[in-house]
This record gives sequence, structure tokens and C-alpha cells, in this order.
Amino acid sequence: MMLRKLAIALSLLLATISCGAKSTINNNPDIIVPVAPSELRARALSPTEIRLEWRDNSSDEDYFAIYRYDRANPVFTRIGRTNLNIAGYSDIDVQDSTEYMYYIVAEKGDTVSDKSNLATVMTFVNGIYYVGGIQAGFPDGKLVLGNGSIFIGSSDSTISSINILFPQNPIIDERFPVPGGVRSIAKSNNTLTLALGLGGMALVSVYDPVHLETLGRCYTPNSTTNAIATDNYVYAIDNTAICVIDASNPHSPNLVGSIVDNTFATVNALCSEGNFIYLACGDSGLVVVNIFDRIHPVIVGHLDTPGSSEDIVKRGNYIFMADGIDGFKIIDVLYPNNPLLISTYHTSGAVINVALDNNYAYIADSQKGLIIVDIAVPSVPLYAAMYRSSSQILSLQAKESRIYMSIANSGLLILRYEP
Repeated sequence: MMLRKLAIALSLLLATISCGAKSTINNNPDIIVPVAPSELRARALSPTEIRLEWRDNSSDEDYFAIYRYDRANPVFTRIGRTNLNIAGYSDIDVQDSTEYMYYIVAEKGDTVSDKSNLATVMTFVNGIYYVGGIQAGFPDGKLVLGNGSIFIGSSDSTISSINILFPQNPIIDERFPVPGGVRSIAKSNNTLTLALGLGGMALVSVYDPVHLETLGRCYTPNSTTNAIATDNYVYAIDNTAICVIDASNPHSPNLVGSIVDNTFATVNALCSEGNFIYLACGDSGLVVVNIFDRIHPVIVGHLDTPGSSEDIVKRGNYIFMADGIDGFKIIDVLYPNNPLLISTYHTSGAVINVALDNNYAYIADSQKGLIIVDIAVPSVPLYAAMYRSSSQILSLQAKESRIYMSIANSGLLILRYEP
């Protein structure tokens, strides 16, 4: 972004910019200059509001002055001030989809503190609004929605149970240890199904989201990379095999069968519906497995897509696929033995995650962040909106116009989309 590229140069330039009629040079040793504010943070709340917050390091300021820089007015201009000890300000004189840069100073009489750090932020596009979030570390966080809760499985061998009954203020109820880094997480009823690598597959009860409980665990021959539960069975990906695990007694899941195929070695995600499992198999595209005979699954369909299949979601007769550098795919699986590609939506980066809500697909793009696509007509997907993420989106879910995202180095972010 242009403003970010100018940040270093502007930091040097700030030393020479005058703060209105105030003087930052005080040769009189009897004059006490306020200590500069620090830790300035800027966050977009909507297309037309930016919230600023900072640390008040002085005890004798008269007020804080807020300065802003943007492309329409490419100099720092004072836009407002707050009274003493008020370390927050809402800028509502902004445009949608526009980047702004800010700094803060403390003023006392005719003296002015040094400048705070620079903070840069871009407002949302029309229709996207900030709801809430948690600044926390969820390494490689995999996210799944519950009823009033979110569960994030991490590579640091923990599950975070997060209360979202009040999404403006999500709260971590519990950090629950599990015996291995979480490679995948799925939810069925009140039970999580976890793939834990060399730790095998585990079932965790979330009946009480404040007190999670490990029910049972089953090792697969090598390393469990993905797992999903359906009708008292768990289907776990282990190297080149789908391992079938009888979980009718969740406290004692038992390996009862398997099917071997080289395409399973590249499974990145899977979903199930009825008598079928659908697998995102990297460079091999989509693979459809019939599980009518629960213990003896059979591959019945395959569609080799041009990209690398990273994530899939099924709804109705369609599979919605994140196909890496070849974009977002919609595939007709009315006849599972003959999947048909019906449309592609290309992005500038690699599409790595997908979620659905109402007539929209929410896709994570490696370069642009979140892209919202109108899928009311599956054969003609259309751009709807975009949110530029601060860093890579690791996992996302959507429900009732809210988007829940686990973001690298940032934590949990909840947005609302109202076109």
C-alpha cells in the first residue's frame, strides 16, 4: 500500500512538521514538555469509522491532538482532540475503501510532546463491519463453529473454547490440552473429531464448552492428518489410506477397516453428506468416496482440477472448492460418480479456504485476504465485497451474516456482512 511504503520516510518528516501554532522546541528548562503518547492503534469499525486508541504516558497534558494523512490530503492535518486522560478517538470523517495514517501528540499550554508512533489502517468496503475479536495466538488455528461457541484447534496441542454469545466481546472459556498438534477439527452434535498427527484421532466432548472432556482416542498406522465423523464412524486420512474407525462407543473408538489409494496422501480437507465423503486432494482435485457400506468405502468419482484443491464445502448438489492458484470452483455432484465443473472465479492469489452463508461464498485469498462472492447463480459467481486481512487467514466459517476468521499472528476476528 502506498501509505505504508511512505511510513518510514514520513516518520523522519514528522520531526519537521509544525503542530499548528504550538512549538515543539522548548529552550526554557523551566518548561515541562508532556511525555509523548505511545502504542497508537487504529482499527476500522465500518466503511465510515476508524477507532484510535493509545497509551497515555503523561500526567499533565491539557489534551491530545489527532493528526491524519491520506491521499486526498497528502499532509498531516489536525482533525480533532480529546481532553486530558482520554486515550481514544473515533474518526467518522472517512471514506470507504480508503487508507489513512495517524499520529497523536500531547499538548500542554504552548508545549507539544514528541509524536506517537504512526498507525495505518484501511476502512472497510461498503457492507462489511467489525463485530469483535480476540488478540491471541492460535498457531495454525483451525476453526469450527458450535452453538454460542467457537473452537479453535492449534498446532501447539490445544483447543481454545471461545464464548461468542456476545460476539462484540468474545471470551476464551478454556484452553484445553490435547495429545498432539491439531491437524484438522470437525464438529458433529456435541463432539469434536480431531486429527492429531502421530497422536492419532481423538474425540472431545464440548457438551459443556467451559469444561471440555476427551472421550476416546484411536491411533492409525502412521499419522492422522484429517478426520471426520458420520453415523457413529470416523473416517481418518492416514498417508495413502482412509482408516475406518467404529466410534459407536466414543470412549473406545476402534479401527475396523481401510481403503488405500495414492491420492489420499495429498488430502487437505474433507466433508461428508449422506452416503458420500468428498475429499480435497491437492493436485488430484476432488475425489468422491461412497460409504454406504460403512466399513468398506469405495472411490466412485474424481475430478482433476487445474489448481491444488485446498478446501471444500458441500451444499445441495454442489461442491464449493478452494483450488489454490486456479481460484474458486463450483462443482455439480448431483451424480457423485461424474462430478462436473460448472464455474470458476479467479483471484490474484491462491484461494486456500472457503465458507458459505446464504447466497455468498467467503473465500480466503493469499494476497487479498477475504473475498466475498455472490453464488446465487452457481454458474455465474460474482464479486460482492472484499476485506484486506493484516496477515494470512488460517481458517474461516460463516453463519447468519457473520464471518469468523482465525488470522495468523492476530487471533480471532469477527466481521458482519450486510450488502
